[in-house]
Amino acid sequence: MALDDARVVGPTDSSNITWVVRSDLGIGRVYQDDAAGTGEVVCVGNGGLFKVEQATVGERLLALSGVLDYDFGKYCLQLTAPPSPVPSAK
Repeated sequence: MALDDARVVGPTDSSNITWVVRSDLGIGRVYQDDAAGTGEVVCVGNGGLFKVEQATVGERLLALSGVLDYDFGKYCLQLTAPPSPVPSAK
């Protein structure tokens, strides 16, 4: 699975899991009860060869590539290549 251009919609948590959506969707933030994000949110996990290091909401991640894994009740992309972070404009 690959995402060429993703936007972080939830900050990297203490388990090193980051939540993203495709950048072209125009979604800036997703909350637990936000229907706009249903089906669009992708978990980037910490079990691959690489991980996302402390991404913040609004940051873009380019060239996400890996395998889809199912663990603890969620699907996560486990990276097989290093991501390319693009900091958000402040």
